[in-house]
Amino acid sequence: MRRRTATRWAWPPPARWRSTRRSCPCCPTTWRGTSRRSRLVFTTPLIAVAHPSLGIADLTALVARAKAAPGSIDYASGGPGSSLHLAAEAFAQQAGIRLTHIPYRGSAPAMADLIAGNVKLMFDSLASALPHIRAGRVRALGVTAAARMPQAPEVPTVAEAAGLPGFEALGWAGLIAPANTPPAIVARLAEEALALVRSPALAARIEELGGTAAPLPPAEFAAFIASELTKWSAVAKAGNVRLD
Repeated sequence: MRRRTATRWAWPPPARWRSTRRSCPCCPTTWRGTSRRSRLVFTTPLIAVAHPSLGIADLTALVARAKAAPGSIDYASGGPGSSLHLAAEAFAQQAGIRLTHIPYRGSAPAMADLIAGNVKLMFDSLASALPHIRAGRVRALGVTAAARMPQAPEVPTVAEAAGLPGFEALGWAGLIAPANTPPAIVARLAEEALALVRSPALAARIEELGGTAAPLPPAEFAAFIASELTKWSAVAKAGNVRLD
């Protein structure tokens, strides 16, 4: 069943989230000073998909309709503060539109309701959405990467489809060790991860998941995490996103 929960969340996160290390994934205090970055392994974009009944062919048309009737288009996500939610919020902020957020307890029920036509829009992982796109159940509007993806080269990026230069929203996976891990071990983890990423088997699996290998070394990985925290904290604050 769809959760039509009101979406008036607030920033910063409540104290019970901020006070623990495993608290808020988009809160800078969750990561800073608690870990050593070893190596980024891969990134994966999301993809904006719409139910055919929405009657739009591309993101330009979606933005135009949303501007003409603010809040009239609803979108599903895997829950408040999830990557799916924040990607849609970032898109709405950059496009200057207002969408209505319908949070679910996970992306699977959100996609099920999108396919049923109970909600009209969603940002989902590429791997999850592609089978439904190819079956004609949902319509692909744009990927959130900086460039088109080889898994779906016919789908434009959100930046080009909606005229939003620089728009990007990536999921990522990497190795992060506890803060007291000796530097030599962190370096060894980074070396082993690089060897794995370069192996044909893992490269094929990453592509199967809709991802792109991105083996950043420790220093660059730390800079990447810092930039992601800054970026998504700003999106959450501007959108009054709250996790409870």
